[in-house]
Amino acid sequence: MKTRLFYTTGKEDILEMNWDKPEPTANQIEVKNILTGVCRSDIDMYRGDFHLPSRLMQGHEGLGQVTKVGKECIGWNVKEGDFVATRGEPSFADYYNAEAETFVVVPDADPKYIIEPVACAINLFESVRFAIEWNDDILILGTGFLARVLYETIRHAELNENNIVVVGNANKAYWRKQDVELYASLEQVHKNKGAYNYIFDLSDKPEYMTGSLDHIADCATIILAAEKHPAFVLPMGPLLWKSAQILMPSPRSELFIDAMEEAVCNIADGIIDPSSMWTRGYDRETEVKAAFEDGLNRTEGYQRGYIRW
Repeated sequence: MKTRLFYTTGKEDILEMNWDKPEPTANQIEVKNILTGVCRSDIDMYRGDFHLPSRLMQGHEGLGQVTKVGKECIGWNVKEGDFVATRGEPSFADYYNAEAETFVVVPDADPKYIIEPVACAINLFESVRFAIEWNDDILILGTGFLARVLYETIRHAELNENNIVVVGNANKAYWRKQDVELYASLEQVHKNKGAYNYIFDLSDKPEYMTGSLDHIADCATIILAAEKHPAFVLPMGPLLWKSAQILMPSPRSELFIDAMEEAVCNIADGIIDPSSMWTRGYDRETEVKAAFEDGLNRTEGYQRGYIRW
């Protein structure tokens, strides 16, 4: 079918094309787009600071309505008319296909059910859930959307005895209400002389790897969730001496669907409420560029934006 698709070339531009979308295969569904989140990586692509995939690989935080179901997807308890959240591309198109194990059925087309970014945070935690011990110290680098969901997921796992320290400057009002130590910079963490067993790296800044590594405990685990800009060289010698391990849980993992399903349940049960984190919807016809510009400039109070079809 013929459908529209917008994309960027990395020059702070938004272009549009007519796309001859293929029919869904037996293990795919066809989705009519309703909402798509604008991820930080999308904004970095727009700016030219992130690896730029093809135009058919842009947009990955989709939420839409099923219009066709491949015969092998019937076992996923999905039918035409259902609302689904997707982890796949190109969700910057009016219609797109989603493969089995990259989508979950959601109750309605509410922004809080844009599941992919919520599942990203849950996936980070699940990568180490059963390794964290009650007295381990946890450092979260970042205070935005992923950090909030990650923190709420950790607390729901009843790791209440763990010391959690957070570094960042966003959402200060939220973090001041939580049972955490909040620092504006890693230098303040160093002054506190803490060494952390688990470091969740949600920031694109590599400073915690370029100076003193006193904050990294022996046998620590570093969970990476952000590409660095610019690329930096890992201090392999000191990390090897500390016997640190680095994990890179990805939405491309075959286990990511488990995190998506957990995200739906946690939102429906009120364990996680991302509603306040989606601060503005932008009209597909007139405001797509504004969505990217606001995400780039991040005015006060801005969390995440989404495109509304």
